[in-house]
Parts: sequence; C-alpha cells; structure tokens
Amino acid sequence: MVRRAPHLVAYWRDGRLVFENYRTGLRVSAAPATFQILALLDDWRDPAALVRSLPEYTPSSLSRAVSDLVTCSLLERSRGAPKRAAADAGSWDAWHPAAALFHFSSKDVPYQDAAGAPRAMRARAMRQPRPAAVKRYPGVTQVALPPPRHDGEFPRVLLERRT
Repeated sequence: MVRRAPHLVAYWRDGRLVFENYRTGLRVSAAPATFQILALLDDWRDPAALVRSLPEYTPSSLSRAVSDLVTCSLLERSRGAPKRAAADAGSWDAWHPAAALFHFSSKDVPYQDAAGAPRAMRARAMRQPRPAAVKRYPGVTQVALPPPRHDGEFPRVLLERRT
C-alpha cells in the first residue's frame, strides 16, 4: 500500500517542475505526469490500482515510477513509517499546510549575523539602505512612551532573539 506524502508542494524553478516534501526536505524535478500518479494515490492504495487507472503506461513503468517516488519521499509505503513519525506528523494536521510548510522549511536554516553576511548582501545594503525603523505621520499627536527595560530575563531573551 502506498499514498501520496501529506507534506508536498510543487512549483516551477528555472523552467522545471519541482516537487518538494518539506517534511523530509527532499526536492526532485519531475514531469508534469507525476501529478497524475500523485493525485490517484491521495489515500492508501495498492500500487496495482495505477495499472487499471493508467492503461496508457506499462505495469513495469508504473512500478518503477512508484519505487522512484517512494525513494524521493513523494509517496509513502504503509509498512515503512515508524509509529512515532506518524504520530509526530499528525500533530501538524491542525496547522497544515501553511504553518507546517514554514516550520519545516525554516527550522534548520543557520542564523548568519551581519559579519557573516555574503558580500553581495552587504553591497546591496550600501545601494539600498533599509527602511526607517520608525514611520512618521505628520500632524498626528505623538505619545511619549516610557524607556524600554533592559534588565531581567525576558528583555534579555528578546534582545538575543534572531529571526
């Protein structure tokens, strides 16, 4: 039994169709016909069902396609996923797909401080300065705020945070 992996996105890059399983981080370029196979396997099914649904392809070519799609994590085999991984994946169902896509796409990106920024980014910053930190509204009454607190655990955590 196989099914389409639940954490897939597809997009075009450099004229090629890219499928990405953002849970595993694997990306592959594939033919648009891959959509047809993934659509037919939206729930657990016997791969033999593809032969009946796609008579224009040979059984051996469909078998190879299923095997390749499992290898690159676009399809899942029912016997292959550990219970813990399935339970963990289920915890994202309420937030799926936007929050899960953002989380899994950005969770392992290393933070790079200004000293480690690429030369091209520094050059761009010299040509295009960042926007002002404060937006001014002429003619609007201004309210003075108390100075920010820098002492204590919470301000320390906020000041050390990087996004």
